[in-house]
Amino acid sequence: MKNIIIILILLPITIFSQNNFTHSYLINEVINNKRWESDIKIFIYGNYTNKNRVIIDETIKYFNSLLETIQISVVEDKDSSNTEIYFLTDNEYHNLFPYSDHSLNIGATYNKKSLYSDSVYIGAKIHIDSYENELFDSFEYVIKHEMFHMLGFSHHKNEGESIINHSKDFTKKDEEMIRYLYSKDFKF
Repeated sequence: MKNIIIILILLPITIFSQNNFTHSYLINEVINNKRWESDIKIFIYGNYTNKNRVIIDETIKYFNSLLETIQISVVEDKDSSNTEIYFLTDNEYHNLFPYSDHSLNIGATYNKKSLYSDSVYIGAKIHIDSYENELFDSFEYVIKHEMFHMLGFSHHKNEGESIINHSKDFTKKDEEMIRYLYSKDFKF
């Protein structure tokens, strides 16, 4: 009887972040067995406004409040970064990276995985299409959406419960997934 009481007390603690998803769902549908193991250092490049920068800073502050194993910061020197956010038109981005082709996207994120471990991200490039986002007044959503991808989250089933599905704000599910993936006790 004593063991049952202890289990019932500990059960809500051990599954704190699985109210809106399961471990299997996160691994198989959302992150593809990858996450960051080192701090993310972002360099911002291109035609961004003060408002864009505030959105980035607020998103970083929010993420950092949820992350146990890494932290995110903005750096002023591209050489000291492992992640870049480019505020450019499709043509400008294509001129910098001729191998890229994601026209008709208002934003895109490319995560780079480690050569030594298939489960670790070591860098990212984010393109925020400055023309399209200005046209549709969508910078806030797209910046948050792409930075969520930067953490390793992909499009997944039940997107209606996530920043992935055109919400300007992160949902409780997003918050729980970030906390869970970047907790010290997380195991693939």
